[in-house]
Amino acid sequence: MEISRPVRPFDLNVEDNRQATEWAKWKRQLECYFNACNVTDQSDKLAKLLFLGGPDLQELFDNLPDAKRVPLVLSDPPYYDVAIAALDAHFEPKRMIAYERYVFRQMSQKPSERLSDFALRLRVQAKRCGFLPDVFDDMIIDQITEKGNSDALRMEILKRDVRSLNEIIALGTAITESKVRSMQMTNKGQEVREEGMVQLVKRQRRGQVVYPPRTPAMNRGVIMSCHACGRPGHLQSSRWCPAKGVKCNKCQATGHYAKCCFRYSQVGVETLCQIANGLSTRTLRNWTGTSVLQNASELYLMKSRRAQMRRTFSSQWVGTSSIFASEESRFQ
Repeated sequence: MEISRPVRPFDLNVEDNRQATEWAKWKRQLECYFNACNVTDQSDKLAKLLFLGGPDLQELFDNLPDAKRVPLVLSDPPYYDVAIAALDAHFEPKRMIAYERYVFRQMSQKPSERLSDFALRLRVQAKRCGFLPDVFDDMIIDQITEKGNSDALRMEILKRDVRSLNEIIALGTAITESKVRSMQMTNKGQEVREEGMVQLVKRQRRGQVVYPPRTPAMNRGVIMSCHACGRPGHLQSSRWCPAKGVKCNKCQATGHYAKCCFRYSQVGVETLCQIANGLSTRTLRNWTGTSVLQNASELYLMKSRRAQMRRTFSSQWVGTSSIFASEESRFQ
C-alpha cells in the first residue's frame, strides 16, 4: 500500500558545506518510505528515487557516469545500490570536516535553554564532524563542560572523570530544577516581605500607629513587653520600638522612656536608704561607704525588673519566684 504523504524533493540549492548533511537526511527519509511501502525491487527503488528526488536530482543523476555502471547479473541487478553509491560519492567531498568541527566548538548553551536541548543540538552537529564512535559522547561531554551555563554541573563533572552522557544530562537537569525551586521559594518570601512593607508605608501615610507583625510567640498567647517603651509585642532590641532615639527625662540617656528608666543614679538616695533599712543587720555589716548605695541600687533594679516580668508573664512564666529568690540571696 502506497503512503499518501510522499518524500519532499531534494534541494540542491544549499550551501556546499551543508549538502552532505542534507543528502544524508533526505536519503534516510527515502529509506523509511521504502520500508513503509515494502518496496524491495532494485528497479522500483531507483524509479522512486528519481521521481521523489525531483528535477534537480534527476539532472544530477544523468550527469554522473558511475550511476549507470550496473554489473550484469541474472536476477535483480543493483540499479538502486549503484545509483546511491554514485550519489554518496558526489556529495561526500562537499563535507568540510574542519569547518563542521569549528561550528561544534563554537556552540554554547543559551541562557534559557535546557541542558537536554543543548545536548541534542550538540549531538546533531557532532554527526557532521566525523567523530569516531568511541569518542562521540566524550566530545559532547567536553563541550557541555566548557560551554554549559551551570557552574555547579561543571564542578560535578570535574570531580569525576568517568561519567556517561546520560548521567550528566540527568544530573544537570536535577541541579537546574533545584535552583529554580530555590529561587521560587526565595521570591515568594521576598514578595511577602515587600507586601508587608507596602502596608506599613500606607499606614504611616495615614497617620496610624504602626506596630510590628505578630510573632509566633504572640500567636501562642505569650505577650512580650518592651523594657524601653513598656508596650507589648516586641523587645527592646526591636527596630519597631518607638523609644528608639528618644531621650529619657530622668537619666538623659537615649533609647528608653522615663517611665521605664531603671538607672540607679536617678532612683534617689532616700529610696536607696529605705531599701537598705529594710535589710538585715548581718547584710549591712558587709556593706560600707558607697557600696551601700551601689548594692542597694542593684537590688532595686532587680526587684523592679522582677515585678515587671511578673506582670508580663503572669500566666506563662514558670518558676519566676525561685529564680529571682536565688539571685536575691547573693545580697543577703
